[in-house]
Amino acid sequence: MKYCVCTDALYMGKADLPDATAEVKALGIEAYEFWFWWDHDLDVLKKKQDALGLTCAAICAKFFQNPGDPAAQEAYLSDFRDSVAAAKKLSCRKLIVQAGWEKLGISREAHRETLLATLEKASDIAAEEGITLVLEPLNIKVDHPGYHLWDTDDAFGVIRKVNRPNVKLLFDIYHQQISNGNILDSITNNLELIGHIHCAGVPGRHEIGGGELNYRNIFAKLKEVGYPEYVGLEYFTDASVSESIRASMKLFVY
Repeated sequence: MKYCVCTDALYMGKADLPDATAEVKALGIEAYEFWFWWDHDLDVLKKKQDALGLTCAAICAKFFQNPGDPAAQEAYLSDFRDSVAAAKKLSCRKLIVQAGWEKLGISREAHRETLLATLEKASDIAAEEGITLVLEPLNIKVDHPGYHLWDTDDAFGVIRKVNRPNVKLLFDIYHQQISNGNILDSITNNLELIGHIHCAGVPGRHEIGGGELNYRNIFAKLKEVGYPEYVGLEYFTDASVSESIRASMKLFVY
């Protein structure tokens, strides 16, 4: 079991990225992730990361183009190459990719067909650098109406259909609890398809110590079944970030 902190979520508006990484390390967590690599000086960040002995667990691939739009596929892949280069610079082995929002004039079936083809092409690009794509379903009930991929079983079906060793699912417990629930069975029945996990409290996407999910039990199950990848804290807090992370760490199971 490995844990990391999504600095863009927890430290939003509270600290710049290099300072956030230093605090994460000081708290005893050995890895971080963040969303918007294009907003940062990666040379400065890599120097800070290396000085701290910190691992960058995941970053987002650029999502300005819709991977389900046939007309945007080449532009998406061009951006994706930039994201691979950014990941390589940070010694990061995971790129978070989105399924895109459904677009007027493109049927759901056409979107899905294009998405699958785009993922296959992107996986070939990423494989050259030993990078894994983690595709993220998002809930459409609360946060992301119109998003193409939200159902848990459907999302795992996409991973199986692409059938590439470097294309996995980002299982965001917050989103999947809202979409379908059945968290423990969904994880344990599809463990080999999961490349990264995010967690936040439900409802509200705040701390993991409250709400309707028992994260200590979830983490214990992940350890029991031998989940080998990172679990990322990706939630928002109104409290002191360091105190919030410390409270979350009390629930960790190693």
